[in-house]
Amino acid sequence: MSGLVGGIGARSGLLKPDAESFHTTSLSDSWLNWDLTNNVTSDDGLRVQRYGKIYVVNLSCYKTGMSTGVFSSTIRTLTNSDITLPKSSVYMGCLTSYVGTAEDDKVGLCYLGSGGDLQIYGNNGAGTTFHLIGNFIGVDQG
Repeated sequence: MSGLVGGIGARSGLLKPDAESFHTTSLSDSWLNWDLTNNVTSDDGLRVQRYGKIYVVNLSCYKTGMSTGVFSSTIRTLTNSDITLPKSSVYMGCLTSYVGTAEDDKVGLCYLGSGGDLQIYGNNGAGTTFHLIGNFIGVDQG
């Protein structure tokens, strides 16, 4: 990295030159990968990217048989063989998301625990299917 910002980021450990990426369509808790295009086979399911202490999660999935109301659900439990796990829990803000508007689906938080649990918290306002396409980003404070 060059320049003042790159030098500060590299010295602080926030931006390291190491990066990892993990993709799977094997999800937990009855979540299913959602392939919208049938053309791009690596964009459905779950993708986790790590850039130093920055974690980015891309989700394209849905779940049927949902009850209405507030919920939390583990999308998948990651291991160190999938991607380097954070040293502390990472609370991720939503960059962009699409949820099924006809069913009033809402996501409030995406969370990656230091033990590897990737969870979402949301509200299924109506219907029994929850659709989610979202990009989430957070920083490992550990």
